[in-house]
Amino acid sequence: MGEPRERTGLFMVRVWTEDPASQDFRARVTSVLDVAAPEQVVNTAANPDDICDRLRAWLDAFTSADRPTGHLLRRREPGRRRSGE
Repeated sequence: MGEPRERTGLFMVRVWTEDPASQDFRARVTSVLDVAAPEQVVNTAANPDDICDRLRAWLDAFTSADRPTGHLLRRREPGRRRSGE
């Protein structure tokens, strides 16, 4: 068996304002757990806490021994339920 390969993930945040006079912003969060087998996940955010929560979830998934797939990082839509809930 060969040496385990190094794994690389990406977490990118694009932030913009729609009104230059406002402090409000919008953000697009794009993440990939492994660039060798990318499953890109794209979400939106409008506050710093949401972005930090997404980064924390991504870091947890990246460092997890189970190495979950990107679908676990997708935002649940309000009112929608996962199967079994």
